[in-house]
Amino acid sequence: MENRSEIETIEPIIDKVNYIIDESIIQLKELSHNLSPHILTNHGIDPAISDFISRIAGNELNLDYESKLNGRFSNGIETGIYRVVTELITNTIKHANATHVSILIFEKDDHIQLHYSDNGCGFDVTSMLKSSSGSGLYNIINRMKAIDATYRFESDLGKGFSFYANIKIK
Repeated sequence: MENRSEIETIEPIIDKVNYIIDESIIQLKELSHNLSPHILTNHGIDPAISDFISRIAGNELNLDYESKLNGRFSNGIETGIYRVVTELITNTIKHANATHVSILIFEKDDHIQLHYSDNGCGFDVTSMLKSSSGSGLYNIINRMKAIDATYRFESDLGKGFSFYANIKIK
């Protein structure tokens, strides 16, 4: 009888551990997909960003995405742009209380132009960069530096947020 009692005590613990492992595997797959999705590697920036947007669709944020890119670019440029766009969208969802996002990516001469804007609550960019809570902005800055891009943030309290990047095609 004592063995049956021990089994009944242990079974819920085993079930909980299995649940935690299953959830961890799902989260790891999502994280891995967001860092370097196969669609980015196989098809490029436009399909990867479109896929990311479709996966987050369904919340109250209206996303307009337009791409006028011709062909593929270096892995570094494609990954950098993808990660910046997903970081921008994630920051908007988490912090901006926005209802609309507009993303435009196009080629001009020997550059890729990225324009991103939301109609959220906005913030003081200078103060955010001075504080420790601006890690999302620092991620964007570091990714832009890694692909030798020029960029600028524009935002004011109550006036939304905009990001512009100019990436030289190498």
